[in-house]
Amino acid sequence: MAFGKKTGGRKPGAKNKKTLQLEALMQSAQTKMQELIGDEAFDGNALAFLATIYKNGKLPLDIRLDAAGKAARFESAVLAPVDGKGNTVPNYVAYLPRQCETAEEWSAEFEHLKSETAPKPSH
Repeated sequence: MAFGKKTGGRKPGAKNKKTLQLEALMQSAQTKMQELIGDEAFDGNALAFLATIYKNGKLPLDIRLDAAGKAARFESAVLAPVDGKGNTVPNYVAYLPRQCETAEEWSAEFEHLKSETAPKPSH
């Protein structure tokens, strides 16, 4: 035994076999993509690059899923939130003119505005 000194194994900061294999696979995939599409293929087009990654069945599934998840928000429309009747749900922001200690205090202070702006009931 080497009394407090490391005598074998990987050096600190060295990559393990799985990391080296993954890097080699990614390098070969990049080389193949450049051969197929050319050097200028992904100049400013990140979506095409992500699509190429998630469609490549030779890459690990976790990398493909990550690329697909990042590309999905650009490949399909995002749906707006709707209520049960199919109407879009508006976002309301209330700005309070001054800080009140309780909701009752605020309600009492602005009670007069309620009667001025409230819609009149139709009979």
